[in-house]
Amino acid sequence: KIVDSLTMVATVDPEYVQVTLSTQCKGEWRESARCDGLHQGDEVNFKATIQVRKCPVGDKIKFQLKPTSLEDHIDVELSVSCDCDCEKQDNPTYEAASSKCNSGGDLQCGVCVCNSSRYGDVCQCEVNSNRMNHNDTTATCRMNADSPICSDAGICLCGSCVCRERDNLAERYSGRFCECDNFTCLRNRGLLCSGPDHGTCVCGMCVCHPGWSGERCECAVNKLTCQQPGTNVECSGRGKCTCGVCKCETRDGVAYSGRYCQECPTCQSQQCAIYSDYVACHVFNSGPLKHNCPKVNFTIKTVDALQESDDDVHVCRVADDDGCYFFFRYEVDISLVEVQRKQECPEPVNVFAVVVGVVGGIVLMGIMLLISWKVITSIHDSREFAKFENESKNAQFDRGANPLYVPSTTTFANPTFRG
Repeated sequence: KIVDSLTMVATVDPEYVQVTLSTQCKGEWRESARCDGLHQGDEVNFKATIQVRKCPVGDKIKFQLKPTSLEDHIDVELSVSCDCDCEKQDNPTYEAASSKCNSGGDLQCGVCVCNSSRYGDVCQCEVNSNRMNHNDTTATCRMNADSPICSDAGICLCGSCVCRERDNLAERYSGRFCECDNFTCLRNRGLLCSGPDHGTCVCGMCVCHPGWSGERCECAVNKLTCQQPGTNVECSGRGKCTCGVCKCETRDGVAYSGRYCQECPTCQSQQCAIYSDYVACHVFNSGPLKHNCPKVNFTIKTVDALQESDDDVHVCRVADDDGCYFFFRYEVDISLVEVQRKQECPEPVNVFAVVVGVVGGIVLMGIMLLISWKVITSIHDSREFAKFENESKNAQFDRGANPLYVPSTTTFANPTFRG
């Protein structure tokens, strides 16, 4: 029978014998019981590694190795010797309840065979009710079935993790599964948890001391740095104090700024427009509200002159109906508007002077144009006359007969006259 693939199987009870098969397909060995892509004449080699896992009843184990697609097979018979002389109690090397096995097992053939209440390489561990299977000595050293033993940060000893030490003795692993440490927390300015004065690294997270907050314990809880001097309002009521710095908000489309969110770059023109009608009405009896001047919820104070202002005080310049300007200022967060009593009005225009100036300018411009024209034409005529004189001097005339001259008398000869 011709086949293009070959699979080798072992008919053996895996409880007693483990058979590992390797194949050599096309010259390459690999751990597999199957070889594909065969052609007529190809040679396939199989190698079987046999390991006895448990002593059988009797001393013989028989099984077959055979390909699944062919009827050929190989009979294998193992002779198993499960009893060694060194395992016998009368052997000189045999030690019952040996001290080398922590008195918890017998030393047989140089290996500790623990009793039912002990386990471990030297029977150093005791079986307790919490351990369901003492053959799996690492089960209780894992957080879950897929986790590494002791989080790869320690060794499992008698079902408990013993965390390893680091070169820097101040750095430590901790926790039941060695899952915690005190050296991988976030840093600020190169310092773990912003330094020992700010916080402590516990199980990979910063635990801040009183007065500090943040992932790195870098933020002071005290909010005095977010309060404008002279007030006790956080960020002027227009933001939040985060890590000692005001994070300003945008309200009703208005973006506030400044160290204390006290500034509004887009607000000044709006505020000037809001106050101007009330100031014009109450102080100068002008503006659109002069016939029905309403009450206001802020104080209007008139002064002779406006003083120089700081950053929180804004000065407004507004034109009234007469073309004059009045000035006032308002302070952020304080309901006070100071108005300068005297308005600034531009001087009236002298119409006569303007008319005379315009007419005089036009006449003067005309005279200047005429003079310019006269000068230009005179210069041009002078150049043309000089050119004519120069050509006249250089001209040479011949003295030949004038082809246009006709004499006043004419003589005729009569050929028939014989006189």
